[in-house]
Parts: sequence; C-alpha cells; structure tokens
Amino acid sequence: MDVSGDQEVFIPPKSLLNQWVRAVLVLIILLFLLVPVIACYCSRNMLLRLVVVIVSVTLFVGTLSTLTKARMVEVFVASAA
Repeated sequence: MDVSGDQEVFIPPKSLLNQWVRAVLVLIILLFLLVPVIACYCSRNMLLRLVVVIVSVTLFVGTLSTLTKARMVEVFVASAA
C-alpha cells in the first residue's frame, strides 16, 4: 500500500482506483451503444442513419481495442454483435 508522509494526501488503494476506471469505461461503452440507437430512432434520413451506425461502430471498436485488454478475436466478436 502506498503511504504518504503528508497527512493531507490521500492515496486510494489500487482496487478502488480499478473500480472507478471500470465504472467510467462501462459508462463510455454504454454511451457508444445507446446514443446511436436514439439518433437513428429520431432520424428519418436513411443516409444519416447509415453514417451514425458506421461512426458509432468505429468508435465502439476503437474504444474496446484501446481501453481494454481484449484480444483481436474478442473485439471482432463484439463488433459483429
């Protein structure tokens, strides 16, 4: 455990930090999945819907591949679903 000599400094345990990072990552992935659905529902233009789907899948796969420890096969399966 990290200990600081200064009483005003709080160094959180790694497990707490990991939980916060995981929670933020889940929120980001949820946004990448839900916002395009709402955008496609609100739009009547098919070209705009196609662009929204392409951009959202690209952002989702990019986020999964850079912010997680997922293997390429896992990222491919997640993007195909």
